[in-house]
This record gives sequence, C-alpha cells and structure tokens, in this order.
Amino acid sequence: MERSRAITEKAIIELGRLTIETVLNMSAEEVAGPPARGKKKGDIRHHGSQPGNVKVGGKRVQVARPRLRSRDGKEVPVAAYETLKVDPKRADRALGRVLAGVSTRDYAGIFDEAAEEVGVSRSSVSRESSKAAEESLKELCSRPIPTRQLAILIDGTNVGEVMAISSVGIDESGTKRVLGLVEGSSENSVSAGALLDSMIERGVDPKLPTLFVIDGSKALRKAILERFAGAVVQRCQLHKIRNVLAHLPLAKRKYYETKLNMAFRLAHPEAVQKLEEIAKELEVLHPGAAASLREGMPETLTVRRLNLPPLLVSSLRSTNLIEAGFSKAKTKLRRVTNFSSGAMSLRWAAATLRLAEQGFRTVKGVKDTWMLRAALDEPLRVQVK
Repeated sequence: MERSRAITEKAIIELGRLTIETVLNMSAEEVAGPPARGKKKGDIRHHGSQPGNVKVGGKRVQVARPRLRSRDGKEVPVAAYETLKVDPKRADRALGRVLAGVSTRDYAGIFDEAAEEVGVSRSSVSRESSKAAEESLKELCSRPIPTRQLAILIDGTNVGEVMAISSVGIDESGTKRVLGLVEGSSENSVSAGALLDSMIERGVDPKLPTLFVIDGSKALRKAILERFAGAVVQRCQLHKIRNVLAHLPLAKRKYYETKLNMAFRLAHPEAVQKLEEIAKELEVLHPGAAASLREGMPETLTVRRLNLPPLLVSSLRSTNLIEAGFSKAKTKLRRVTNFSSGAMSLRWAAATLRLAEQGFRTVKGVKDTWMLRAALDEPLRVQVK
C-alpha cells in the first residue's frame, strides 16, 4: 500500500508538471502568438525556455517556463507564471481540474479550464476551442465509413437555437461510431435526406439490410425507406412512452410508464398482446394516449420481432446512445450564452459528439451481433433460394 501510494503521488506530481507547463505555454502564446521558425516578428517574441519552479501539492516542482523578450531585448514576464508565484494554490486548483477530467475520461478542454484558473483569458481559450470544433465538424462530415453498419441510430437535439440531428452506427464488431451531423429537424425530409445521402456517399451501402432506430418522425422514416431497400425500422420505445405519457394527467404517468416498460420487455407475441390491452384500458378515459400508443406500435417491437438477445435489445430499443452524447454537449456548453450562427452551433455539437465518441465502448451484447446480422440477412437468403 505504501509503495502504491508513492507511485500515485509521483504520477500526480508529474501530471501537475505537465499541467503547469501546458498552461505557461498557453499564457506565453496569448501575448506573443504561437512560436514560429525563421525570422522573428512582432513586438514580443519567444526566446526559448529556462528552468523554473512552482509549488504543486505542497512540493516544489521543476518546470520549463517559456521566455519572452520585447523587440529591444528586454525580458517580458509570462503572466501565468507570475500569478502562480503570487498565489501557489492556483496550481493545485488547476491540477484538480485536470485530475477531474482524467478520472471521468473527459479529456477534451481540461487544459483550457486549467488555463482559465491561472488567468489565461477566455477569449484565447475560446479561439483555440473554436478552431478545434471547426476541424471536428469538417472531419466528422467527410470521413469515410469503411465497414458495414448493422444498425444506425438517428436523433436530434437543440444546440443553441439550432436543431442538430446526428447518426451513430454500430458495425459487425459491435463498434459504435458517429456517422454524420446536419442542421435541421428529423421532421424535415430535406435535412433527414441530406444526412442519409451523406452517409451513402461515404460508404454506407443502401442495398444491404440495415436496422434504423429512430424517433417517431414520419419524414425521417419515409426518407430512409426511399433510399434503403432493405431498411428495417425500430421506433424508439422511450420516445413512444414519453408521447403516451404526455396525454395523461401527472398522477397516472408513473403507473403507465411502469406498465409500458414491462410490456416492452416481453417476447414479441406477448408484448403485442399486452400493449393492446393497455391501449384498450386507456381509450375509455384517455383516448389521445390510446391513439398515441397504437400509432406505429408494430415498429416499436421490431427488435423483439427479430428475436434478438436481451442485451442487444437494451442497446437497440431506443436512441439513448445519441441522447447521452448530446448530454455532454449541454454540459460543455453551459457557459456559452450566445450562438452567433447555425454553423457555430454545429461546430460545437460536432466537437462534443467526437468527445463522446472517444468514450464509446462496444455495444452491449457484442458477442451476439452475428444474430442481428443473421436476422437482417434472412430475407436476402430467401430471395436467393
């Protein structure tokens, strides 16, 4: 235990050194711009680095601090280094920001937050973040899709004043990957079509049977069936439950939410029977809720009809995966109060989705993805015979 503690302390101190040096370089670039080879320009220029020390975790840590000089050769102080000298506790707080990001695997932006802690302006951090977000959007919307996608989940959320719809694919190895992002609503056939066309252009084969997990959008469903001959649609069960509950008084919502969730967990024939029983029960006092439940009900049970194992069903019964990715966006963007354009909203959405993608694990029930492929390809084998 003592040895483990010593190793941990050493690792944290080393991370503290990396944090401080990164922040110092950001502070220097805020004044002199990024270092450049060749002829030096500007009134303040980079002049290498020299040893320095900062107190981290109660210990003096040696760091390489950047040096700046004015055009006339006078030394220019690095603001962040001077701040850490005056208030050493800021180094610990900056390190705390980084450790929190590492512990939650939320790496993006942790050094930006540490830089803010020691006085690097938000505008500098924002410029760097905006540039990275723009690159994320460009890469996200142009990268090829080389493998077959057995399932594609599509959903959207508001980012600023813009509705962004995105798609996440699950391939034969169970790997999850963000496939695309467009501005618009899933209720808009033009936006939905643009997203689907982009995926087809980059490698999704419209001739291969594919499971699409979507919300209740009729425009999106129509756009999918027009482009994918072998498309199989699964309506999001969570969206369906929310739509039904919206027609009910508050006092009855928890009761029917439980009944619907239990019904969706049954095997296909039993689930159909149970949902119809609930619909008949509702139509007496709440006909709107009954109509909402019956609308598109067969497609809410597609994963059951395909007879997939429980773990795969839990992954493919809803668009929760995308909603979880966008929840990161809402956390990251809580301090952004003004989205100047739809392009800005999309850049931020792309950056946060890429961040979420880095934390994706293989789909639950990955060992059974062959069963999804077999269920989807069965009609093809029948046609060949």
